[in-house]
Amino acid sequence: MVIFLLFSFIFAFVKNDQSVTFMENKPFERIQRSFNYTPASIFTNQWSNLAFGIGMIVIPAIFPFGIRIRHLRILSPAVFSTILIVGGVLLLFFT
Repeated sequence: MVIFLLFSFIFAFVKNDQSVTFMENKPFERIQRSFNYTPASIFTNQWSNLAFGIGMIVIPAIFPFGIRIRHLRILSPAVFSTILIVGGVLLLFFT
């Protein structure tokens, strides 16, 4: 409660609301803007890429697991762990 009151007291004076203007007999003007975003690198969040890459290598190496749907085995633990480890190495390489 105290934190909320302190927060509202501090930011009550820092309000940056714009005043509302009404269009009185002015023709409608269409403003068309385009937004182009190009990141600094291909992989923008490199800490999470490192974490996922390391996790994709370490977890299947310690505890290999496969993919099953009920009793049907889709991928065996060896194949799925190999795919994850190769993917993790590639992710770390590109990061």
